[in-house]
Amino acid sequence: MSVLDPISQAVVDRLQAKARAQRAAMIRHFLPMLPRLLTGRPIGSPADVGFYRDKLLPIGPVQGDLLYLLARAKAVRYAVEFGTSYGVSTVYLAAAIRDAGTGGRVVGTELEPEKVKAARSNLAAAGLTSQV
Repeated sequence: MSVLDPISQAVVDRLQAKARAQRAAMIRHFLPMLPRLLTGRPIGSPADVGFYRDKLLPIGPVQGDLLYLLARAKAVRYAVEFGTSYGVSTVYLAAAIRDAGTGGRVVGTELEPEKVKAARSNLAAAGLTSQV
């Protein structure tokens, strides 16, 4: 059972399904790096940052529930998020702030313009734009 309201949960579920659909491409991308990782060698910076332009890198449902519960229990007024991506964790934070009634806000950051547009759309669909 999720901590989110049904509308926000539907948005998160849709985004999690999209992330699962991308999982095979992510595995194929990182598989060649596995020997370096297993031997403790650095993999270096990503050679093709464009690969990540359409990839969701979301927190999972359990981590999202925990994030929500911690933010709500602490009655967080402000949260800053580095790497918003498509807004999954932003939904959890914004819902916690809304539900705690603190009048607070989430400030999200994202370098990729298309992800910013997608995150804004997802937050609007979840009814959380006034908290972000």
